[in-house]
Amino acid sequence: MKITTKTGDFGETSNLTGKRVKKNSLEIEIVGQIDELQSVLGVVKNFLKNEVDEFALIEDVQSKLYDFMSIISGLKGPMEKKFESEIIESLEKLENYISIKNEGISFNKFVLPGKNTISSFLHLARSVCRRCERVFVAYLEEENIDCEILCKYMNRLSDFLFIMAEVF
Repeated sequence: MKITTKTGDFGETSNLTGKRVKKNSLEIEIVGQIDELQSVLGVVKNFLKNEVDEFALIEDVQSKLYDFMSIISGLKGPMEKKFESEIIESLEKLENYISIKNEGISFNKFVLPGKNTISSFLHLARSVCRRCERVFVAYLEEENIDCEILCKYMNRLSDFLFIMAEVF
């Protein structure tokens, strides 16, 4: 397989279904944002090798984000019930982690990232996640899609990453 196909030389690319779309479309923008978040989470995982629970949660998040990209690119069509139940289960894991870990963390002040390497990367992941969330909402509005559970998941994911950054 060749990496250089030259098919994107004029501002278009193919989504996962093979449909040609403009590279500046919101569909491609949100997929790119999620890809960036995946990369930052990959860096975070390198620091979590001894933190079994957190490592597993990050891997679950990465798996769900790949599913998001598939849904956005039309590969899965309408959100399937199975995926919806998986998202709800994953959301419950994130919410459980947040409720257990947030004791003693003050939410009435701004946090300056940088207390250590892993915390810094988690804050980077959180800020990328927030950007993903903003673009995702714009995409849903543009496409006139109502997807409350995915919006809730993205919002909770950034909360989860904030708590993790403060815990480490």
